[in-house]
Amino acid sequence: MATESSHRTAFSISEAASRWGISPFTIRRFIYRGLLNTFNVGSRRLITAAELARVEKDGLGKGKASCGS
Repeated sequence: MATESSHRTAFSISEAASRWGISPFTIRRFIYRGLLNTFNVGSRRLITAAELARVEKDGLGKGKASCGS
């Protein structure tokens, strides 16, 4: 049986952070640094499931990210 996230097309910053086990602030740093693309729906900033998969493939998800200066 497929999981709920396999049918989702977009995730909030908080959902992405929870999925990867990192803070929402870290997700925002990824966005600011151009490592993660987002889109807005009203005042909400969302991340597509395809973008999350791309970033996970690149090794930024699951706590593997480095946001050093």
